[in-house]
Amino acid sequence: MAKTRQSQTARGHRTYLLALSICLLGTIGWLRNAGLYHQVATFFGIARELNTALLAAMPLLVVLVARRRPSLLRTRAMLLLTIVCIVTATLVTPLALASDNRLFTIFGFALFAAADTWLYAMLYTSLAAFESMRSAVLAVIVGMVSSVSLTAFLPPPGYVLSALLTGALALAMAPICYRYSRGATDAIAQTPGTVELETFNPESFLRPTHALFSCILLFNIAAGYGLTLNMGAYSPSITYVAVGGIAIVATWLLLCQKRTREDTLFSIAFLFVLAGILVSPYPLFARIGLPNALILVGNFCFSVLTTLVVVAVGRRNVFALLPVFGLVHFVEFIGVDIGAVVGHASTGALGARGQEMGAPSAWMGFFFVAFLWLGFRRFSFADTIEGVMSVEIAHDESRPIVSLDARCEELSDSFGLTKRERDMLKLLAHGKDARYLTEHYTVSYNTVKTHIKHIYLKLGVHSQVELIRLVDGRG
Repeated sequence: MAKTRQSQTARGHRTYLLALSICLLGTIGWLRNAGLYHQVATFFGIARELNTALLAAMPLLVVLVARRRPSLLRTRAMLLLTIVCIVTATLVTPLALASDNRLFTIFGFALFAAADTWLYAMLYTSLAAFESMRSAVLAVIVGMVSSVSLTAFLPPPGYVLSALLTGALALAMAPICYRYSRGATDAIAQTPGTVELETFNPESFLRPTHALFSCILLFNIAAGYGLTLNMGAYSPSITYVAVGGIAIVATWLLLCQKRTREDTLFSIAFLFVLAGILVSPYPLFARIGLPNALILVGNFCFSVLTTLVVVAVGRRNVFALLPVFGLVHFVEFIGVDIGAVVGHASTGALGARGQEMGAPSAWMGFFFVAFLWLGFRRFSFADTIEGVMSVEIAHDESRPIVSLDARCEELSDSFGLTKRERDMLKLLAHGKDARYLTEHYTVSYNTVKTHIKHIYLKLGVHSQVELIRLVDGRG
């Protein structure tokens, strides 16, 4: 009993530490928008777009390394590299901005982008290592809502303070993510690369041509376009309406237990962004910040959605986590950049905002509906997640390759699992989660969680990732 209470306490601490990390990452993004971009726009107009391109390129680099040379992703080495990037960028960026030096400004932004990318990678890996998806959802919701609520009411800082705080917050969260991602990331580093794994396990990975990435790209094009229509001084304004809407959506997410939760969340995000685009031409709505508020709520919903998709895929196959993370972040940043360019071009061509933007907004709304609602009406985020299967890996060629089910039987005999626990162990080893088990056995969610808890206790593991490693013979 005491051991169980200690495990629950540790899990609670882990949830809120990762929520804090998510909050810190969101605050870093706000500092960059409100402080650094505001200053750099005075002498280097395209710096923001160049930085967005850097933020898109860095995740692609992670994808390439994970596919070809995962041994380079050793957690300790990457942590040290990340810290070097953070410290150097924190020192270089304010000096470059003070002297209007374009080259060193981009150099500082590139270092921040590299650090951000690996911090996000460690964060996603940490969330995927939770034994319960509900704990991951709680961490994501609490972290994102805290970030939005905090930054909504803070005055924009100066560029020097923004750079210093960006570095300090990044350094604060790095050890947290390192602590909880170390095991899974080192396991990834020991693989031959996802190219080889994908060859023999195509059902365990999402190809770059998968509809998931096209959907994310198109959504972010529309969102990026919408945000340019009513932008203040270089960064979108956040209103009380947006914070209130986000709080309502977050509450629903915490209470929702539906299998199709991700698909419902996409519909909510779609409707909010579409509404924001359609009301943006009207001065009455623009004055109170309604278009941006609606689009920001939609963006919040979609950010939560993409985060949960990456985490859920990683829970089912940890070796697919980094490639999916990299591709998702790549298309997100590229989509926002394309939408912003189109938005700026349309407002610049018309030379005004307001009623003259009615036609472009209507057309953008039309294309948004055509491409997403009609083009992706049969696409399901929930089905995409459940379609990802676990991967069997033999790292030691001298050890005979044993099927997952046979290995589960061996462990069940050794640790005295019941018949029901044996069956559930096989499904968990193949990457199935608690929601799948609930539907498969037609029992309550609490009953499934009790069985999983007993399995973990008997096997001496604390998460599904650890269980999969144990079954594979690496635990």
